[in-house]
Amino acid sequence: MIGEAIQLAPGFSKAVIAAANIFYLHDQVPAIDSASKEGKILETVVGSVKFENVTFRYPTRQEVQVLKGLSFDLEPGKTMALVGASGCGKSTVIGLLERFYEAEGGNIFIDGVPLKEINVASLRNSLGLVGQEPILFATSIMENIRYGKPGCTDEEVNYIFLI
Repeated sequence: MIGEAIQLAPGFSKAVIAAANIFYLHDQVPAIDSASKEGKILETVVGSVKFENVTFRYPTRQEVQVLKGLSFDLEPGKTMALVGASGCGKSTVIGLLERFYEAEGGNIFIDGVPLKEINVASLRNSLGLVGQEPILFATSIMENIRYGKPGCTDEEVNYIFLI
């Protein structure tokens, strides 16, 4: 019996370490509470986006400033491209807009409302993002869109296509 227990020892120690990591992650309090009821609820989003002198560093890489005073205005119906080398902040701009992170400095607005004043769940329900390499389910484009917004009407899907 002792011989069998010794064989389990390496796996047991890995399980203890894994469990400790899970408990550590579970106990973390996020800086942005996506379940919070605080903030303005967006009933309608026109889609005006403004970045005003935005600076940002990732919490895990404080020594690297990713955004250094980024400013732009994006009006509804207009197209804008974020172009640059890997690591220059393209995805960071989207992460800030979706409030996965808070800007270190500067301001971000949607339809003239400061991003920090908007309810996080309401904000995220108002935004849609199609990544560079989207994964589609084996069904129509319309049904793929409806996965992101259950109950979406045909008119809403057509509006999404036009944007």
